[in-house]
Amino acid sequence: MPCEAHPWKLIAPWWHWPRLNEAGRDVRATRPALQKYDSSDPVSVLIQDPQKSLAFGPEDVVFRTESDPAPTVGGKRTRFNDYVLVPTTTRKLFLPLHKRFYLVVCELHCDAPGLPAVSRDQVCEAGFVIRRRRLAFRTEDAPAAEELVRRAGSLATQIARIDRGTAKRVLSKRHRVTRGGVFGNAAGAVTAARSRLHQALDASAAEKRAELEAELAEVRTQLRAWQVKSGAHAFSEGWVPSDARNVGAWQFTDETPDEVTETVYPLYPLVPDPRNATHDAAGRTLYFGMLPMGGRETEADGTARFDEQQRLVIRCFVRRHRCECPRTGERNDCGGEVVWSQATEIFQMAAPFDPVGTGNQPVTIPMPDLRALAAAAQGGMRLPVAFSQPDGSSLNFSVDGDGEPVQTQPGGFQICHFSLPLITIVAYFVLNLFLPIVVFVFQLWFLLGLKFCIPPSISFGAGASLHAGLEGELGAEIAAAVDIDLEADIGILGAADLNLAFNADAGLVDESDLENPQLEAGAADYLGTRVAAAYSPGAVRSLQVAATADRSAELDGLDAVVYTERVQYAEVAA
Repeated sequence: MPCEAHPWKLIAPWWHWPRLNEAGRDVRATRPALQKYDSSDPVSVLIQDPQKSLAFGPEDVVFRTESDPAPTVGGKRTRFNDYVLVPTTTRKLFLPLHKRFYLVVCELHCDAPGLPAVSRDQVCEAGFVIRRRRLAFRTEDAPAAEELVRRAGSLATQIARIDRGTAKRVLSKRHRVTRGGVFGNAAGAVTAARSRLHQALDASAAEKRAELEAELAEVRTQLRAWQVKSGAHAFSEGWVPSDARNVGAWQFTDETPDEVTETVYPLYPLVPDPRNATHDAAGRTLYFGMLPMGGRETEADGTARFDEQQRLVIRCFVRRHRCECPRTGERNDCGGEVVWSQATEIFQMAAPFDPVGTGNQPVTIPMPDLRALAAAAQGGMRLPVAFSQPDGSSLNFSVDGDGEPVQTQPGGFQICHFSLPLITIVAYFVLNLFLPIVVFVFQLWFLLGLKFCIPPSISFGAGASLHAGLEGELGAEIAAAVDIDLEADIGILGAADLNLAFNADAGLVDESDLENPQLEAGAADYLGTRVAAAYSPGAVRSLQVAATADRSAELDGLDAVVYTERVQYAEVAA
């Protein structure tokens, strides 16, 4: 029977098929694959080596921000210091400004034994659509689902908190110790105790995590039962453009319509070099398309088509060409059968200021050399930036004899010329001037972790005093308060206890670790449980992590990428 008589299957490219020995293997049920790249020209990479793409890692999922109920400074919650990121199962796709680009890749076969390839000349149209996933249910069924979702979120938060504590113990080995001062050289004296403690913590954490995972699985089972009982169902909405440019609306659509009225993006055939017989696309019918990450489309009320809140999927399709119809090159020129793929995994787009995404695009701005600038100013410089202020809009002021500003009326027309180095120097100075003020006034201590200087601009010396980034009167006041608190603690615990409890190299101890009943009583007491229960220096600890962490690996790994593992066809052969 000729291939044309068989139905078609649009599935994942063969290197994304399940392995031969994989349980539940079903190649025909695979879906188009999303492939990630760090090049703005991923097509060139795909054509040369279809399998070469960046591996998806733990950072490529959507994280939900949850409040961590652990106590902090003085038993009181501190603003923004008690939150934890809880990973979900939803894929996250970064934006081009994050130096990440994506292709969707699929493969066309006849649905016959051996999955023979379909000749490309039998296809008259190929494309893909992006759809929004929604869930419909009755209003009266919402409270039960909300309670289950709340329980699932709480359990996931507890699991994330355990993982965070384990990560701290692992990463503590990479932290540098500030020698001298309050901490002294006591770290070496407590190495054995620290090791025994970490073993107890890891064993307890693993057991607790298993219990929480079991509870979470039960809650998810109840959610699925709720969906069946309530009749809730997921549906798709396609983007249908209007007559106005870049304006459209999400509208309900059939999953596999014969007539595609929504916005269609083209799929292109992956044609290998005929001189390369070992090319991954040789003898196969593969298609790919570039994902539009963003765009200017909006709804009539101005709501953007794409944002980080939308849950999206992609469906690819091809249309059979009817032999009796001439080819015109237009979409649906013959009215042939449309063959749809399965929907891809659900994904959401990252926010523009996603902290992980922005870290993918390192930028180095060389500051002006003051010595060279001073020398150049002696001979005169061109001032390329001009600020033109309309009449009655120049905000000028003068000072009186006491140095106080004197308020004046807006002045007349004025043009001021500036040098770009001058603007850069002042902007950077203002940033450094106001950073400690913002951190202190709003208690945003975590912001110090978003700044890293070589050498570090913040460090802990004798008595945990602060300097550099927090110098001046404000820094002195903070340092004095920290010194008083630490000195009071030392009087109760002793220097060795403080070193073990708070020093990063000895292992940052989470409050949940100290409250763990399965810890050896002696080890818990050795850590200073008595003081930690009443005084948990969240802000100080955050400062110390930012100050003493060995972050050189971050610089070394800025350009490091991990590619997917290559697959041999014999491992997945249909």
